[in-house]
Amino acid sequence: MSQQNDDFDKRMAEMEQRMAEMMQRSLGQVVQKVDEVVQTRTEQLGGMVQNIRSAAVDFANTLSGMGGAPPAPHAQHHAPTAPTAPARHAAPPPAPAQAPPPQQQPAETRTPPAAHAPAAQATHKPLPSRKSTADGSKESQVFDRSNRPHLENPVLLKINDLSKRYDNGVLAVDQLNLDIHEGEIFCMLGANGAGKTSTLMLILSFSEPTGGNIEICGIDVHKDPLAAKKHMAYVSENVMLYGNFTALQNIEFFTRLAGKKATRDELSKVLRRVGLSEEAHTRKVKSFSKGMRQRSGIAIAIMKDAEVILLDEPTSGLDPKGGMEFLRLLDQLRSEGRGILMTTHDIFRAKEIADRVGIMAAGNLVRVLERDEIEEADLAELYLQYIQEDVTHGKIA
Repeated sequence: MSQQNDDFDKRMAEMEQRMAEMMQRSLGQVVQKVDEVVQTRTEQLGGMVQNIRSAAVDFANTLSGMGGAPPAPHAQHHAPTAPTAPARHAAPPPAPAQAPPPQQQPAETRTPPAAHAPAAQATHKPLPSRKSTADGSKESQVFDRSNRPHLENPVLLKINDLSKRYDNGVLAVDQLNLDIHEGEIFCMLGANGAGKTSTLMLILSFSEPTGGNIEICGIDVHKDPLAAKKHMAYVSENVMLYGNFTALQNIEFFTRLAGKKATRDELSKVLRRVGLSEEAHTRKVKSFSKGMRQRSGIAIAIMKDAEVILLDEPTSGLDPKGGMEFLRLLDQLRSEGRGILMTTHDIFRAKEIADRVGIMAAGNLVRVLERDEIEEADLAELYLQYIQEDVTHGKIA
């Protein structure tokens, strides 16, 4: 009996030793995999971390001596996209207890986004400048179709066979194909759940596609998201800004976060351009109306100097005057050669401003209308016709 017990204890000891060795090997493999993932992510996010750190340090220096803790952004608003990561993830700098007076900084030459494109894209044309009028302002061909962009213009945003199926089995985007050209406003209409916002999230690389690919100025969004984001800006339905910062402080922070610098005079000029009065420049953003926040978001996109601007329901909740002023601003950006993708339920404003309108249903564009078709068609009736149909896989007409 004693011999049997000894044999049993020996076998148990051997088994425990083998299990310990197996666990050690497994843990070693896990640690090695974690190290590889961390190394990969560190390399991918290196530029983003550097930009965030630089922006925070520079902004903290600007506000030195003012004291106070950073305010929390209003939870009900969504942030304008930062150049390398969603702005809502950016660590905000120390906030002032009160708005600091405007400070003059040495003017610096801003590098256009095209300079960051890979060598293969060096032939991409820079955005054209608008002509100046006698009073120094910029000309704007408001809704003038005589100089409407042609489809031969360079493609800024290219979507090829894009699909997204979520874990619950929902097919949100179904083999979507779309090109948006320089100097074009493309309005995407669709009911809730049609796939509009999912498409934007894929373009912004906030979500991984199930299939297909997206290119911004020739850069694959999902292979090199940081490089692609240098060429695009995002303005959501409800722009989230730091409520205890002034408009100037917000635009300065997000401009530096994009890796760019500008003087207070340059920042004020952009705020005036988007329709914010001088008095509003030094007001805390928490007192702003929705229209004023939308203008601030566009100002941030302008300072980023992005070729592609993504807008998610930007006119929702705006009164008629505010909506028309916003369309005039988009028209100015179009005249500079920017490509604009706007998702909306607002059929009237889409008809007013769009060069092309696409109707989204079941994750695909079931119809795309050119400008002459938009002017002639009953867009509301056509829209209702398509969204009421049981569309399983649409084709661009």
